[in-house]
Amino acid sequence: MVFTDLNGRVDEFGGFSGNLYEGTMWQWSGSDWRQLHPSQLPFARSSSAVGVDNRSKQIVLYGGLGDVNPLNTWTYDGITWMLQSSATQPLTVYGASAAFEPNLDSVILFGETDGGVDQNRTWSWTGSNWRELFPRQSPEAREGAGMTDDKALGHLVMFGGQDHEHPLGDTWTLVP
Repeated sequence: MVFTDLNGRVDEFGGFSGNLYEGTMWQWSGSDWRQLHPSQLPFARSSSAVGVDNRSKQIVLYGGLGDVNPLNTWTYDGITWMLQSSATQPLTVYGASAAFEPNLDSVILFGETDGGVDQNRTWSWTGSNWRELFPRQSPEAREGAGMTDDKALGHLVMFGGQDHEHPLGDTWTLVP
């Protein structure tokens, strides 16, 4: 997963090499990648949902695919990764989308997989727990969609992804 950290640097964590799940972290300097060595890292995984929590000034990482159970939430403050204990959480999540929603003041996660079937569920990270949201309208189930906070419009925008069989080209907004 590639994300911009709170210092504006591009960081990368995890991935899949074709043979094994990666558990390393790298940072782009503008001309090359250098490996970072935080004292603790999330378990090796790929396809996690990652969003920046502007309220707590932390990166929030959830789910993915991995050899060790990836159904957990990690936060990163730019120095240290911390495993979070959440009383409730989404089901199996890989290929989900996540971004900060300023009106709800939380990271929003969309999409999950239950028994290999994509779901169209929406979750909010409260800073200590996941809470399911029930929007009036919701996109069809998908994975791999792009999601970001549109500061000009003041809400989240999600584009594309794919369902079980086809790429999707639709655009959705979450207006709380």
